[in-house]
Amino acid sequence: MTKEVQIIVSGPVGCGKSALLGEIEILMKALGVPCRYADEAAAKQEKNLTHADWTEALEMYKPSVVLVEDMPWLREVTAQTAPTWIPVSDRLPANGSEVLAALSTGKTVLAYHFAHHAWDWAESDNEADNEAHITHWMPLPLAPKACTEPA
Repeated sequence: MTKEVQIIVSGPVGCGKSALLGEIEILMKALGVPCRYADEAAAKQEKNLTHADWTEALEMYKPSVVLVEDMPWLREVTAQTAPTWIPVSDRLPANGSEVLAALSTGKTVLAYHFAHHAWDWAESDNEADNEAHITHWMPLPLAPKACTEPA
């Protein structure tokens, strides 16, 4: 597992990105943290262009900074395990698909969606459910990966 952290500075042209990267580089070196640019040639060209006077550039641009911790693995897990509710007015599920359905009564049921906008409950013996209408739906989460049970 790599222990390399990427610091990505982004923003429009002329907002002070290079100056901030330069100051981050200085800080990392002062802290004894190994630091390198992903594109060393571009960084060198930028340093030559600005004469690496980051403090003056920061005073000129006066950028504000938003710190964001990016965890791609968490986005991937969340996307796979936490489907979101989709209003039926926006989109309907594929015909024959099994989905969770939110009823106008506030109840959630497992439902199958069939052709011609017809819904059928997979689980419900409540008469009130038959009078309710579906307002939202979501796909079922992915099944857990197969695992072996202990002997």
